[in-house]
Amino acid sequence: MNGYQWTVLFAAWLGWGFDVFDGLLFNYVAPNCVPTLLGLPIGSVAASNTRWPPPTIRIRRPFRRPLPGASPNDSALGGRT
Repeated sequence: MNGYQWTVLFAAWLGWGFDVFDGLLFNYVAPNCVPTLLGLPIGSVAASNTRWPPPTIRIRRPFRRPLPGASPNDSALGGRT
């Protein structure tokens, strides 16, 4: 690898590190910040009962299909479709 490629790899590594740090930092400050944003007293029962998503919202899981080429009948492997 030449110098430019090492520089790009280092920049990507730093970006990933800062992204992970951002996620960890959010989890650290969320117990104080989220109730404040919702106008609830920190440490109150109302703040500890706040959950996301609310019970009225259902999260739908996407339908999972096998990867193309994973089936023995897939045309990518020379089989019939």
